[in-house]
Amino acid sequence: MEHANNRLIVSFVLLLLISACGPAEKEDTDRTEFDSTEVSSKRTTDHFESDERGIEDSVIYEFARKYPEMQYAYLPTDEGRITTVKGNYQVEIDGVDGPADLEKFARRMEELYESRERNREAYNEGIDKPAAPLRGYDAYYEILDQNFEYPEGADKNTPEATVFVEFVVDESGNVAQVKAVSGTYYHKDSEVVRAVEKAAEQAIKEADMKWKPAEKAGKPVKMKLEIPVPVTPD
Repeated sequence: MEHANNRLIVSFVLLLLISACGPAEKEDTDRTEFDSTEVSSKRTTDHFESDERGIEDSVIYEFARKYPEMQYAYLPTDEGRITTVKGNYQVEIDGVDGPADLEKFARRMEELYESRERNREAYNEGIDKPAAPLRGYDAYYEILDQNFEYPEGADKNTPEATVFVEFVVDESGNVAQVKAVSGTYYHKDSEVVRAVEKAAEQAIKEADMKWKPAEKAGKPVKMKLEIPVPVTPD
């Protein structure tokens, strides 16, 4: 069965771009191997080992191993279950053959997103009033768009992609501990990933806007946030 140029909508409204797969017999064999209960003990993809970060997830590693040309990224949409302060998102996936594998990958991406949400909720427990940019999110995202510098020479296959960046707003409204969330933007070339993630982090670090700190029982406290930064070529 040919999957080229088909689009599948799976749970939480994922847009999946599918390349051609091989004969049915070979696909069944590969799937049996891939869905084996024997989980690899290796936790990072070959592409990410050099920077000691990696995608620390066995499922994603297995996909990267089986599909060396795989790439994925979050894209903004009008509808979808994955939501942030900016809006809804779906995930575009290239280079993965077969609806069963795509659905498995989609489920894992949703689990990872929800896990990050739970971790932030635990960190922010008891907060009565969340932190917010002094001039509002619309103005803040305009600044991020202006600050983001697309890395020179980076691949432009996903110009509308998004990198999620986590940071903490402290009691004085300052932004600290800025770090791109590993795995929200994946490219087969690790140099592209590092460059794009660094550009997203810099866009937030250089944003000239103070935040109003979160409050707990009427007192300012730290709060952890995750912000989507658009990846847009100049």
